[in-house]
Amino acid sequence: MERVRRRPVFPKTPQTRRIKVLTLGCTGVGKSCLIKRYCERRFVSKYLPTIGIDYGITVWQPAEQAASGSAQRRQSTSASGTTAGSSSSSSSSSSAASGDALVRVNFFDTSGDDVYYSVRNEFYEYTQGILLVFDVNKRRTFERLNDWLEEMSNEMGQAAMQQCCVVVCANKVDVEPASQPATREGKRTTAQPIPPSQRAVSLGEAQLWAESHGYRLFETSAQTGNNVAEAFHALFAAALSVAGMADVPANVNTVTPRFTKDDLDAVTRVLAAKSDHGALGIGAGSDAAEVQRAFRALAGKIHPDKNQAPGSDDAFKRVLQAKDALLAGQANAA
Repeated sequence: MERVRRRPVFPKTPQTRRIKVLTLGCTGVGKSCLIKRYCERRFVSKYLPTIGIDYGITVWQPAEQAASGSAQRRQSTSASGTTAGSSSSSSSSSSAASGDALVRVNFFDTSGDDVYYSVRNEFYEYTQGILLVFDVNKRRTFERLNDWLEEMSNEMGQAAMQQCCVVVCANKVDVEPASQPATREGKRTTAQPIPPSQRAVSLGEAQLWAESHGYRLFETSAQTGNNVAEAFHALFAAALSVAGMADVPANVNTVTPRFTKDDLDAVTRVLAAKSDHGALGIGAGSDAAEVQRAFRALAGKIHPDKNQAPGSDDAFKRVLQAKDALLAGQANAA
């Protein structure tokens, strides 16, 4: 009896989808370092400015976002290219377990130098995600975010810009202690968060700007890896979601601001006060009744249940402490 030959059964190859991502921001804000940290899980301290634009690829598995969070279980291989005179720094292509659909992310890492505008503007077309980066230690890079939005609008058109997912990175929220030696590539750093008083751009300012434009904000550090994977995954997921829509809404960036500029200003003023009277916004000769009135008025503005600006909890504790201290002082004087 003749044996029937059966064809071998091969596992199904996961379907690969594609999204195009651009990085934008001023020179030196850490765009390339964020990509390298995400793709290669390492930090390069030597600054090499991007020339023109760099191109790289990574493969992302959506299930990886939920399974590993910031811990990226990937084995990366270099996959970089250069375009229009760009430098040759590498991005990576990471392997992912089979079973779930994969997403091929095409990175276009742009130079923030105005000299390369004529190179950069060739790559806006068909972009689905933008990582907009500034340095929390350089206020000018934050103030120029509006210039980048204007460039996006000019090159993409307002309609396409509003259908492109944007994530904002407040980068370099770390500081390397002067007593520590330079960190070698690939080794865990000893960097610590920058104290709020030493930052050129506060969390509240950055969050208010991002949310007022409908964008999500992440405070990131390429040096420590803080929030880097979370920022990239949020951008990939949003871009992928939009790419799969049959009818894309007019604006896909719909984050709602959680506080106003007045909310932020009230909190900032209290935290910056040098005295108890200053915290309550009253004169040095105010009596107990004036102290109580000032406290009630401020409490209604900065209580964390009513004010979602960063620091509102500390501001409320500060005015409560100021009120108690002033009333106790007046009682003792009497």
